[in-house]
Amino acid sequence: MGQTTADLRSLVHTGPPHEPLATARKTTRAVVLRHAMPDGAWHHDLLLERLPSSAQAANDPDDRRLIAFRVTPPPHDPATALAGATRLADHRALYLDHEGPLTRSRGHVRRLATGSITALLESTDDLSASITFPAARVSLTASRTDDDRWRLELMWAPRP
Repeated sequence: MGQTTADLRSLVHTGPPHEPLATARKTTRAVVLRHAMPDGAWHHDLLLERLPSSAQAANDPDDRRLIAFRVTPPPHDPATALAGATRLADHRALYLDHEGPLTRSRGHVRRLATGSITALLESTDDLSASITFPAARVSLTASRTDDDRWRLELMWAPRP
């Protein structure tokens, strides 16, 4: 089973080793949301959960522990690597489960995929994660290209 470069749509329709997370709770979640804006435009939001900083934070839906990227729809070629994203401010944990309208007229979100993160390494300019979605195992690498612009690459292997 070879690895293929894919876009976020591939996770819905159908790597390199990383250092494991070092806590009793070894996995966190990743979600892909389709964010429809009030003007009709849309994009994907990719949210990656960090481990909570404390037991109290683990139960706080307002804890800002989600790494967030706005990903513009890629070209229609499903084999094209996901090339561009905007890093957003960290999001609250409640967005792991939220679907529906957003406050302050920011549109509407629909969850497309939920996965488990088994490894997440983050620095100021780079990020890597190993994620298991229902349709695929994904190795994500992200590199900062400008202030808030990032290049994302997804290598995926379909799950049996």
